[in-house]
Amino acid sequence: PTQQTGSGDNTKYIVSKLRPDSTHMDVLLCVATVPENIQLSQQVVDKVEKLREEKLSKEKQKTQSSKKTDVFDIDDGGWAEDEEEDEAVKKAKQEEAERQKAKEELKQATGTGVTPMEGIDEGVLGQHWVETTLSAKKHWPPKDLSFIQDQVYPYKGKNVKPMDHPAVRRNLCMTMGRLHSVILNTHSDLCKLY
Repeated sequence: PTQQTGSGDNTKYIVSKLRPDSTHMDVLLCVATVPENIQLSQQVVDKVEKLREEKLSKEKQKTQSSKKTDVFDIDDGGWAEDEEEDEAVKKAKQEEAERQKAKEELKQATGTGVTPMEGIDEGVLGQHWVETTLSAKKHWPPKDLSFIQDQVYPYKGKNVKPMDHPAVRRNLCMTMGRLHSVILNTHSDLCKLY
């Protein structure tokens, strides 16, 4: 098997893989597996995994802190002045919540907010959804990996097949998603989101 190192001259790679009789699919597979594309995709995969771990950690901390209760909160609401104070506190809390909501909306609109993630946040469709949707229509995994079928790619100290390498798999998923965009773009799950 041919090993791709993730570095080197992309032009040499393309020239070594494509022939005058190469199919359109061969060209797409070649572009998906050019060393530079694999390297860039691996950076994205690593970043997403890091964000996922951070987000899960924050949610776990939030869950743990919400389970804690204030032992000294024994106000039984027996004083009339507490009711007036409660109204003022409620109003302040409501205003703070509105400010926070506006801040979050601004972060999302400017792209500086927390990125919603598939498998964590509700209503987020990503690579897993694309693979599952295309699988149901028999378009995933790709039936013919052509010349990349026998290639191996370095990943975490091992040489792995194309579908076992996260960055190559991501590139192939994106390629197949584009080829079958009508299936994805007209799927009922997208209608539920809007």
